[in-house]
Amino acid sequence: MSSDGRYVAFASDAINLVAGDTNGARDVFLFDSQNNTVRLLSKSQQGLQGSAASNNPALSGNGRWVAFASDATNLIFGDTNAFTDIYAVDTVTGLIKRISVTSSGDQANNPSFKPAISQDGRYVAFESTATNLIPGVVRAITVNSGGGGAGYVTPPTVTITGGGATANATAVANVANGAVTSITLTSGGTGIMGRQ
Repeated sequence: MSSDGRYVAFASDAINLVAGDTNGARDVFLFDSQNNTVRLLSKSQQGLQGSAASNNPALSGNGRWVAFASDATNLIFGDTNAFTDIYAVDTVTGLIKRISVTSSGDQANNPSFKPAISQDGRYVAFESTATNLIPGVVRAITVNSGGGGAGYVTPPTVTITGGGATANATAVANVANGAVTSITLTSGGTGIMGRQ
């Protein structure tokens, strides 16, 4: 709900809230209590209804911007990542933007969800399992076999995947009493990654 109580954003499976709702998917709507009107928001700027469900709307305090999560692939051009994305729509102009992308516009490589939006709509926060939204985030560290039996005889090699700039990072496994106790980055990052 907006700060003044005029606008309420919500998701619904109903098909009779606006005329011509034929996509058969959950949509995001905006209710204007002053004019007693309901508008469909989960659509492209060209008016195409979302090709899949949209959920979890968050309305800016000033009532102008609505952020939401969507599985639709036709809300903006070039959505080919096949994951849930976060969008923000300007309720005045109809402009819709995908938020869950990198600073250079690359698509997220995993789903994003649970958006929240600032009072003026400038900032959108969200959760994501994507590993490429910011550089330097390591999500997968694989310890390769370096020994056998009950423990590691020699320190095993380490493979790092994910995280944009850390794609070429190298690391060493720290071994104590035949067990890997931590992973230390040796290039492409710094610090101990913690017990694995």
